[in-house]
Amino acid sequence: PGRGRVRLQLPDTGAALLVHWTALRHILPQYTTQRALATEVHLAGVTPLNKKWSPASVALLQRFQERPLRLHVEEARRGSPGVTLYDASDPDEEVCVNTQLIKHKFAVTFGLFMFNKNSVEDQVFTNKSPLEEPKQRPKPAGQIQVLQRKAPNKLNEKELDAKDKGPLRLEAKVLHYHSPSLLYISLVHQQKAFSELFEEIQKHYSKKKTQGKEEWAVGDRCCTFCQQSQTWRRAVIVELQGENAKVFYSDFACVETVPLASLKELTTEFTIGDAAIKCHLSGIVPADGGEEWPTITKEYLKELLDAYPRVFVTKLGDFKNKSMPVEVWVYHTIQGGALEPNKSEWRCLNKKIIEQGLGIPDKTQEASSSTEGTKNDMLSFLKNVTGSVDEWLQLEPVPMKPVSKSDTPTNSSSPMDEEDENTPNELADVSDTVFITDWLPPEPLPCKEFTAMPTYIDNDGLIYLHDMTQQDTLDLIRKALDVRFKSPDPKAKYAKWTVGEPCIAMYYLDNRFYRGRVLEVNPDTSSCIIHYIDYGNEENCSFENMRKSIALYQIPTQAHKCSLSRIRPVGVQWDRQTLDYIHKSIVEKHCFVKVVGEPVEGVVPIELKYDKLWINDHLVDFEMAVYTDGSKAVVRKFSANKKNKVLEVPIVIEHDSSGPDYIIEEEIDIKTMEGKDWNALIEDEETNSIVGKFCTYPKNNLKEFLCNIVIINDVRTLELTIIHNDETNIIYEEMFERIQQEGPNLPPLNGIYEHKACIALFPEDGRWYRASILQHSESKGRLKVKYVDYGNIDIISLADAREISDEWTELPTGTITAQLSGVTINPEIEVSVLSEIYAKTFLDKGPFCGKVIYYENDIPNVELRNDSDELVYEDLIQKGIFLKVDYSVAG
Repeated sequence: PGRGRVRLQLPDTGAALLVHWTALRHILPQYTTQRALATEVHLAGVTPLNKKWSPASVALLQRFQERPLRLHVEEARRGSPGVTLYDASDPDEEVCVNTQLIKHKFAVTFGLFMFNKNSVEDQVFTNKSPLEEPKQRPKPAGQIQVLQRKAPNKLNEKELDAKDKGPLRLEAKVLHYHSPSLLYISLVHQQKAFSELFEEIQKHYSKKKTQGKEEWAVGDRCCTFCQQSQTWRRAVIVELQGENAKVFYSDFACVETVPLASLKELTTEFTIGDAAIKCHLSGIVPADGGEEWPTITKEYLKELLDAYPRVFVTKLGDFKNKSMPVEVWVYHTIQGGALEPNKSEWRCLNKKIIEQGLGIPDKTQEASSSTEGTKNDMLSFLKNVTGSVDEWLQLEPVPMKPVSKSDTPTNSSSPMDEEDENTPNELADVSDTVFITDWLPPEPLPCKEFTAMPTYIDNDGLIYLHDMTQQDTLDLIRKALDVRFKSPDPKAKYAKWTVGEPCIAMYYLDNRFYRGRVLEVNPDTSSCIIHYIDYGNEENCSFENMRKSIALYQIPTQAHKCSLSRIRPVGVQWDRQTLDYIHKSIVEKHCFVKVVGEPVEGVVPIELKYDKLWINDHLVDFEMAVYTDGSKAVVRKFSANKKNKVLEVPIVIEHDSSGPDYIIEEEIDIKTMEGKDWNALIEDEETNSIVGKFCTYPKNNLKEFLCNIVIINDVRTLELTIIHNDETNIIYEEMFERIQQEGPNLPPLNGIYEHKACIALFPEDGRWYRASILQHSESKGRLKVKYVDYGNIDIISLADAREISDEWTELPTGTITAQLSGVTINPEIEVSVLSEIYAKTFLDKGPFCGKVIYYENDIPNVELRNDSDELVYEDLIQKGIFLKVDYSVAG
């Protein structure tokens, strides 16, 4: 009390802990249904001499800790069973723990139990401490000892063959499941290579302009922009549907329909094998002998695959129709009772289907009786990256060190030599070994804006942080590693480490284990510099506090590496004072993070906000950083004149709850208005607006033109897409190509105003277009923009807009926002009905001949006529949907 600490007992281990109350979490009901793994017992027939167990008696019992003991239940009292424990580590001499306490006078016996049935004469009592090691008896002087050199042990050929037997199982991830005859998997040990390939594809197709083919055919390989993930993916065309194509993503085993215009040729450097491997279960066929599997079999296998988090595969036989025949394996653990160990075994799902009567063995596919042949076939499959397999699959060979006949154990007394001597024997059992080269990379951030907690800042100013939704995963990793590595490893200090090797390392401040990677090895001090992958920090760790076992490798790295966008250090690199200031300001605190660009070499550019401070701009204000574009920080000074107040005049715009909030307007100094006519000032404000202070597009002064209508945003106005001649089209296309190439490298928006020209990313195809700002929400970081050459209006993230080059504002917009001249909408017609009528009358019905009749508030009123010089909307006038008005009166 008063310190916030609680004492706990762990029901699965029996250990007692003293922890702070903040370390406690509420346990979910589903985790309380299983019995506790540890059972409290007491030693039967013994009681301490002085009614209290001495420290020496506890030390004696600790000698038997972590040893397998044989237990015999003698009685049950005080709610716990009384037992007799026997140490059977030496089969020639079984030691009774109860008797040891009596023998060393730590306890006295009472009652008649199995361990004290012998006569008193058989029990030898001594005052010698049990913790002292027995001394060796001196050899008689003058006795001659003949030293003989032991002959080296030879490996038995039969034992060697036995150790090499067993199928080689590779861990896999099921990407798509349809039936036992069709499923797609990816190999876990291949994920790093394909992740790097995926990043290279994003960089190549996002920055470089790759031309598409004019003629596409079914079966062609290509690269296209995935609408669901908003990333570039390799694909194969499955079906052509007019202007669209149905594609199969060969690295993700899923299908999507995309526009033909988004298909790009796959360059040579990306034409290696696919990550998704087509497979079928080997050795089984449907019970009815047909080709179609019944629904009950499909559901049964699906439930098994969902029940086991880790799945392993073994290749059997040859490829059939580009499908790999596999056996699917899972590692099944049977929960033992309180006094029983857990039992684990490999289970083959192919055989489980046969055992359940849901399938029968395939007689046409008789497996070889030699297990060695199966294993050699698997190894040859891993190394075969040529021929038909290379057309759609390329795998890295699995590194392994097999037992060779020349390996002979040496007589050595050092623990390191003993470990090296046993290593080949351990690696020989490849069926239980999965080789991991590195941790999985972090998963892509789920959204552009989120709340995060920074955990570390390195010397390059890179910030390591994690989304607050990852906290449960971090807790799971921490607790699991505590349980897995709670016991010391006496061989750890003799281990050999290499740079880049994944490991589990203890953190010296809390003495808990975390996932890490070796950055530097110091053999002289028996220590390594460790990069803790889930938090980003780098610390020194001794060999004895490091573990080779790669636990929880299927969980991706939790720390995301980020950089503060738009700023750089004042000097060549960040100084220690600045890094310490950033560390104190944001580390271990809840911060708001906004992603403002695509990751570059795994580093995500961000804007970071803590409390009310945007850290990027705050560092520039404190002269700890400078802007990368050379702009200067705003200097704020005190003004003694109380009349010089700033007046903000917001423009109120109607919008729905999901849209932006307001437009930021220019500040007005009241001092400049003293002694002037307010009405004149208002007129000047309307004529000399702030539009002249930023780039806008030139006004389209066409009087007559050809146009089409491809989008309808509002029934009160129409977006007329100008149909240019071939010469003008080439000019616009060249400008469009330059926007795609140079647009991503342009600086972010420097000031946000209504009608300001910019370039913006279109969400549907991920390409840059000329746009104009309509509205801005500062709280949500969103912009409402209009793509001026097409007429589309969309709400995008602030990070998806850039400043526009002046030369791209020289051409007029490709669309004209106009009203129909001489008519007005019948107010009795509902908007929903009117939208359908507009779509049938105007949408893609052109080309139309447009003629500007007059201007109203800078909006042209036009007549639209067809090739017969008839009003396109004459039918709507006849039906009373449009009402005629005299435009001369309206003007």
